[in-house]
Amino acid sequence: MELGSEFNLDLLNLNISPNSFLEYMGDMQYCLFDSGRSALKAISTTLGDGYILMPEYICESVLKCFSSERIVFYRLKDDLQIDLEDFKRKLSGDVSAVYLMHYFGSLQPENVLAFIRAEKEKYGFAIIEDTTHSIFSEKQTIGDYCAASLRKWFPVPNGGVLYTGNFLNLHTYDEIKRSADNCKAYAMVLKTLYLNGRFDCNTEYRRIFTECEEKLDTQGEVKRISDFSEFLLRCIDVEDFAKKRRSNLNCLKDRLSGIGMKQIVNFAEKDCPLALPVLVPDRDGLHNYLAKNKIYCAVHWPFDGNSRNERPLGVFLSEHMISLPIDQRYGKEEMEHLFQVIDEYKGRLRF
Repeated sequence: MELGSEFNLDLLNLNISPNSFLEYMGDMQYCLFDSGRSALKAISTTLGDGYILMPEYICESVLKCFSSERIVFYRLKDDLQIDLEDFKRKLSGDVSAVYLMHYFGSLQPENVLAFIRAEKEKYGFAIIEDTTHSIFSEKQTIGDYCAASLRKWFPVPNGGVLYTGNFLNLHTYDEIKRSADNCKAYAMVLKTLYLNGRFDCNTEYRRIFTECEEKLDTQGEVKRISDFSEFLLRCIDVEDFAKKRRSNLNCLKDRLSGIGMKQIVNFAEKDCPLALPVLVPDRDGLHNYLAKNKIYCAVHWPFDGNSRNERPLGVFLSEHMISLPIDQRYGKEEMEHLFQVIDEYKGRLRF
């Protein structure tokens, strides 16, 4: 049994869904891009010249979408909620935008959101709400602009979305070229053949996945979503996949706590989790052990070295956190297997 890593794509089971992602976004003004990075780059052109308040725990790819000279980091608490005391100290009239992140599907508390909303009225900054982790818990809370990477949720070659509940003023959107790169789909199809035991192509599809990610890392141009990826978004039943993710979370979280794994965020009943993030003393040891057992876990995120002294929690999580796969590909059998493999781990799970 193999768990985690990149999605696979089964072309024989594609059907247009009445509960598709595009239907889910129907009450929003939105534009589809080839990645969350392209969506953020489109936002960056609309901002003023002041500073951007950015959470200390963030992916390096996000930071690259903005000018490094304009970024000021604010602190987070251990459960990834915003540290309001530190946030207040960083606010001033020189701030043109606040970057808001909800981690792994758990929303920032209402009192935090209310405070930021009130400060926006005072200072006039824009709120960029990164919903990559939370778009299926709640589409929008207080963001003027919301942006999400869809590749983290679905088997699509490319995909990101920029949206708002108000008017989305992107005059140049129709002039942006569509991506024609669907190479990742080849790898996803090959992975399906491999998982079904029909074709020994493990090395080949992994090579293609790696090359596609490297290509995205070096892409400077903003692009719209490919036609094929947009079609695939019409075939995904959002209600079904969110239900499966919540069910998998419930199967696993209490049992892992019982063997000493510390969970980082507190999920509400309605939250749709991206993954299940846990802390362990020897993250690399557990990561390697799971990989040997064909369980491939994401590391959110390797630390980029940027402003290390201002980002102590970001540094700590980069060394001790692992994200367990609980997505819609799996059910009770797979969650039981994941738990048993972790339970048999001979390393330390408790700090």
